[in-house]
Amino acid sequence: MPEEGIRLVRHEDILSYDEIIEVCKAAVELGVTKIKITGGEPLVRKELSTW
Repeated sequence: MPEEGIRLVRHEDILSYDEIIEVCKAAVELGVTKIKITGGEPLVRKELSTW
């Protein structure tokens, strides 16, 4: 964790699960064969239990 902290981002300002899926589908259509999503803590995402 940086000394100065981190900039908080509202849930409304990050990609939704549906948007992530759409980006992945578009990447696959362009020939991408592997996708790795990193960064952040996935367990703090809203609606995690519905997926």
